[in-house]
Amino acid sequence: MKVNLNHGFIKGTVFTALLSAAAYIIAEISIIKKAGLSPVVIAIVLGIVAGNTAGRFIPASWSAGFAFCQKRILRLAVILFGFRITFTQIAAIGTAGILADIIMLTTTFAIGLAIAKLLKMDRDTAILCAAGSSICGAAAVMAAEAVIKPEPHKTAAAVGTVVLFGTLAMFLYPLVFNISGLSSNEFGIYIGSTIHEVAQAVAAGEAVHAPETAVITKLGRVMLLAPFLLLLSAAVSRGKSGSRIQVPWFAFMFVGVVVINTFVHIPANMLNAVNTADTFMLAASMAALGIDTRTERIKSVGAAPLICAAVMFIWLAAGGIVINTLLLHAAQ
Repeated sequence: MKVNLNHGFIKGTVFTALLSAAAYIIAEISIIKKAGLSPVVIAIVLGIVAGNTAGRFIPASWSAGFAFCQKRILRLAVILFGFRITFTQIAAIGTAGILADIIMLTTTFAIGLAIAKLLKMDRDTAILCAAGSSICGAAAVMAAEAVIKPEPHKTAAAVGTVVLFGTLAMFLYPLVFNISGLSSNEFGIYIGSTIHEVAQAVAAGEAVHAPETAVITKLGRVMLLAPFLLLLSAAVSRGKSGSRIQVPWFAFMFVGVVVINTFVHIPANMLNAVNTADTFMLAASMAALGIDTRTERIKSVGAAPLICAAVMFIWLAAGGIVINTLLLHAAQ
């Protein structure tokens, strides 16, 4: 992507950054914070509102800035996301937790694609919805978006399903805990291996007094994002005649950052600053996608993504507790 630093590009980028900043402010409101809605999720809502209410007044020249945020800033944000994870954290959840992550990711993604095929969904929307539910919510949707390059409204539809069912899981899981027969620590592994977003894992984990276990298990799933992107790139390239594999280098850089974060001591204040900047960039990418998402395009996607996401949610919640229980008992 060639960047042309004209006035339209600058204004489009600044406008997106302002929406990201507004998302940060809104995320700090007490009721929003308790709901576990991150600035990343709020940003795409703001972008969609802006695009559908003031879209006709936004100069076409600003689109260069929006595209820059959707592509370049997005890739950088995915790379910096690695500063949230260490191999030590992943190892701490044990074999049962790691296996639960791998099994839930692969089965959920496969189920998502199968249901999408039955519903005759287009390839891009199917991949985005399945990636969001099976790996790490909106961040996975955005990372997959960088590989398959779909139309913005398809990305927005996938993010919408993640927000809806991830939020539902966040409130439902603590109620399930009382009848699950699992300990807080065991249920924390279940939460991390099945819930959509990291923020939702924190909220649900705190409700059952196991936030650390829930988050570490969740981060194990996030770590699987890199090999997933490589396989996705290979699959997409194979489906195109004469096409070579487009290596998602940002995925390898993401792993490199995890290595650095594991073996190099980084002061806490510096790490917090990097993570804050990373969330800001993810939110800016979301806002830019939201601006290009118009209601008529979302309607054209239909109800299929919602149905597909609902089936994956049922599998994550019901199938996940069965698989986690079996793995935990086998490990004892």
